[in-house]
Amino acid sequence: RVQAGYAQPTEHDSVRRLAARLLPASERLHLDRWIDDPATELVVARDEDGCVLGAVQLLRLDLLRRSDAQTDPVVSAIHRTLAGSLASRRPGTRSYLVRQFIVDGGFAAPSPAQTALTAFCCLYNTDPRTGLIALHIPHLPYLVRMFIDSFDWQVLPGCGRTLEGTAYFAAVRDWQAEPWAAWLDRRIRQAETRRP
Repeated sequence: RVQAGYAQPTEHDSVRRLAARLLPASERLHLDRWIDDPATELVVARDEDGCVLGAVQLLRLDLLRRSDAQTDPVVSAIHRTLAGSLASRRPGTRSYLVRQFIVDGGFAAPSPAQTALTAFCCLYNTDPRTGLIALHIPHLPYLVRMFIDSFDWQVLPGCGRTLEGTAYFAAVRDWQAEPWAAWLDRRIRQAETRRP
């Protein structure tokens, strides 16, 4: 059985070893730059023996200073693009960037670790404290369609990157503008109107 939860500091080296095997070199450097930062929330998937099988690195955008963000081109571009939206958030609102999703086979490959991490990260969507959630993941056409068409995320122009031959896209969802429950209710009503 595989379960996801917040990483312990003693698991950081396991995440680094996983990244060394699965991430481009430039992304490994940025993972390491943020892994111990106070703005980072690190989620891991563990098997029954406690072995780390995957990890998601989330950054609290609302806690980042511009000077901190500038040390990472991806974070800098997203932080700059969302600066106005971040400044207008309600006090106590948390805004996140999914900076790394590290698992065998990649973000979209079905596996117990991928399922556990994805399910855990869905809790961020439903948390009433969540404002914005942004992500930076490989640009796979069916993934783009899923996030944009099915989940109503918005592409962040100018924030995608090509890293060592792999194209990435960036997108954002504002869960304050339309909370999770309201979005789900709207999508259910839309599905019912299309039913024959």
